[in-house]
Amino acid sequence: MLNFLGVSVRVVRKRIGEGRRLLIKIGYFDTESETKQFVKKRLEDIDAYSAINTISVQPVNDDPQCTPALPGRETGGMCGRAIHPFAVEAVERLASVRAQLHLAYKIVGIGGILCAEDAQQMFNAGADAIECAQVPWSIPGWRVKYRDLCPRR
Repeated sequence: MLNFLGVSVRVVRKRIGEGRRLLIKIGYFDTESETKQFVKKRLEDIDAYSAINTISVQPVNDDPQCTPALPGRETGGMCGRAIHPFAVEAVERLASVRAQLHLAYKIVGIGGILCAEDAQQMFNAGADAIECAQVPWSIPGWRVKYRDLCPRR
């Protein structure tokens, strides 16, 4: 997978040119070591990472047999509030790797951000920005109410 991604990233980088910034959305890595390995393979290609908007899970029905919820599919993407702790952890890992390797890429935190405290957790973990999907639609004025959380850099 990393080799395929590397080719894809290089093709996109070449296509958009050196003057434009390239942000890629990554999935959840089980360890900081895996995160570091991934980042090291992309050092010169990526300007920013966004992490994470889903976690791969095996969805099952709420029945005694735990029958598959998506017949024919082994996994599906879980998103929303349930993944927030994993998303914060992913941001922490990216920030740690950034510091260890003395890099300057930006980090966009995504995943289960429903309130100001969730957003603050992302910033505390090392995010330079956050992305919210559902909240701005479901809580009128959310952006205005919490814009002061955003770090001014």
